[in-house]
Amino acid sequence: PSMTPAEQAVLRSGSGPGAAQWLSAPPTTRETTMKPETFQVALRRRLRLRLPLGSYRCPGSTCGRQLDVLGDHLTSCPCTGGPQRRAKPLEKAWQRVFREAGGRVVPQPMLRDLDLGVAPTDTRRVDLVARGLPLFGGIPVCGDASLVAPLHCDGTPWARAATRDGVGIERARRH
Repeated sequence: PSMTPAEQAVLRSGSGPGAAQWLSAPPTTRETTMKPETFQVALRRRLRLRLPLGSYRCPGSTCGRQLDVLGDHLTSCPCTGGPQRRAKPLEKAWQRVFREAGGRVVPQPMLRDLDLGVAPTDTRRVDLVARGLPLFGGIPVCGDASLVAPLHCDGTPWARAATRDGVGIERARRH
């Protein structure tokens, strides 16, 4: 049977060099360990198998859409906080990398607190700031983890995501 555009988009987004390295990372630290049910859901998402869902409606306070059995809506809906939760392991991994490199890491600082000239009322955050690294003349390094989905929260693929690799991350860069 031929694949749907959504299946093609998910396949393309999870392919390429290094895309499956999370499957071979030994669970030796908190950052590389998943609860069994989380691992099962991650594998099912990758294989496009039905998820063991407990609810049939989106838990997002302003959404309430019907959920699909493949989890596409939950991973993409901005109302649930799902995209932010999915980024946490990546943020923690980068924090560890910078700490092991000798940096002093500040997780989730407000932009207004970084002496960047932003308004005191600005509520944006960056995922981490690492100070004291032997890089770039010692200036602080800011990092922001970006996880993107190849599908809209209704399960349809973003334009060209079914036919071209990297569409999601290109979209995120432009945004």
